[in-house]
Amino acid sequence: MCGNMDDERLKSSSPLRKYSGEVFDCVVLDGSNIITQNIPTTRNSRKIFNAERLVKTLNSIHNLGWPTYLGMKKGTYRFAVSSKKSTLTDSDREILEDLLERGILSLIDDNDDDDWLIRAAMDRNGWILSNDRYLDSVRKLIKEKDYDLANEINRRSCKLEWVGTQPLFVLPQNNSQLEKTEILSNKITIKQKLELISKISFVTFYESEKKGIVKLPINTPIGRKDFDFLEKKFINSISRAHFMIEKNVDGDLKISDLESKNGTIVNDLSIAPNYTVVLDKEIKNIINIGKIQLIQI
Repeated sequence: MCGNMDDERLKSSSPLRKYSGEVFDCVVLDGSNIITQNIPTTRNSRKIFNAERLVKTLNSIHNLGWPTYLGMKKGTYRFAVSSKKSTLTDSDREILEDLLERGILSLIDDNDDDDWLIRAAMDRNGWILSNDRYLDSVRKLIKEKDYDLANEINRRSCKLEWVGTQPLFVLPQNNSQLEKTEILSNKITIKQKLELISKISFVTFYESEKKGIVKLPINTPIGRKDFDFLEKKFINSISRAHFMIEKNVDGDLKISDLESKNGTIVNDLSIAPNYTVVLDKEIKNIINIGKIQLIQI
């Protein structure tokens, strides 16, 4: 698994196992590895693609409260969705196409997938979730005497296994770095609500085409109604209460997904429902909601 676990814990498949390793900020997923399923045969085994495994893994991680970053080899994706030899059903193909269209899935050059995943984990301070232990990369680094990077890969590597159709891995619940969102209560008076609300400006894009500037409220749920200046076809993928931006006493802005249908992506990280992440003060934050992209002004 990932982290430091004793032998008895390793033998157990109980969901009560506790994570005792180092805590990072997000989870980087090896999509090519997760979607590939080995089926035993009388002689050896054969590989099939199973998009449901990817969805279940993403949901399991989000249920723990961690943002995710998903990468997949271009060759794997193209074969899975386009080849007549692909084992994906039509609904599975639609799942992959939807993940790519909404920006949740990033495609990687086939020869760079290990380097991409490792670099993504380093850049975003995350775990790497995969059945692959990246032993070739670690051995190469040790041979080159780059022990620090080899140790980093081992520290961040989180083992993914399967029990039937259920993903099995050990990660902690995210209670410290990401706080659960508390939606504004009806008990707050109108005056207090007005004092809390301010605006933050974003440029809106649909399929890379600029659609105008929108000023979104802070400390109140944001949804389809806030984008009514756009054509209906542009906002069908936005939920009625999609996300919320909050400001704390120090002036930091935080964003949370309100269990939206199509999810919320912040600076390429797919965030867990009902958990908050802090917007970066040093950059123009990019938020994807459904098929709309927002770039902070």
